[in-house]
Amino acid sequence: MMSPWAWQHRRLRKQLASWLVHPGAFRQAAGWHATSTEEADDIRALDFRQPICVAPNGVALPSETELATARAAWLEILPSARQRPVALFYSRLHRKKRVRELIDLWLSTTRGDWLLLVAGMAEEYNAAELTTEFAARGVTERVHILDSTGHPPPYAIASLFLLPSHSENFGLVIAEALAAGVPTVVTDTTPWSGLNANSAGWCVPWEDYPGTLQQALALDVTRLQTMGAAGHAWMERDYSWSRAAGLLREFYASLLNGRR
Repeated sequence: MMSPWAWQHRRLRKQLASWLVHPGAFRQAAGWHATSTEEADDIRALDFRQPICVAPNGVALPSETELATARAAWLEILPSARQRPVALFYSRLHRKKRVRELIDLWLSTTRGDWLLLVAGMAEEYNAAELTTEFAARGVTERVHILDSTGHPPPYAIASLFLLPSHSENFGLVIAEALAAGVPTVVTDTTPWSGLNANSAGWCVPWEDYPGTLQQALALDVTRLQTMGAAGHAWMERDYSWSRAAGLLREFYASLLNGRR
């Protein structure tokens, strides 16, 4: 909520809340928990000077059984995924996620036999509305837009994960995709610049997203699987719940000691 995009979204409502609902609450906080260095930078840019603990959300690594069960469920829903590689968008269906822009981009991209699965929870739009909107452009052959409510996460049928958000403070679905062994392509308005350094995907400006997507789609399956394995190892190493809990425990203790 402290990123520039989120801070300005419905700004008047937020201003009224700061005056009438929780006046002074942010300034009186003893400290802040940020899930990334980028989020911590956003907090500082708004001139909050309290201590900040950077502790990413923990990510549970899915078991082979969980992945197999999810894959079977989604292959029943989307049988064409048995023969075609799938690029996955999985998030809330909201303008913040650039879901419309992603579908537009996909329809104008050379993508071979790839299929885009847009799976998400209805919010600002729903799956039926988006399907109708893009139907005239042959969307049903190249893109499937489905409501994911009541279904397991679809990472297990994906070879690539896509999230070109305007803003994310953390982006849990990105971490979940990596934990499931799926390389990702995200925008640099998400706090995932480490994708590049860990050879697990790409984190690029929106202006570079089309070219990067084209590059990712041109890779063979073996290369994508290698990147996915690197992402899984990264999540196991740096994003465990025990590590996150340890960082927060130390931070809370330091705040308590500072008040004595």
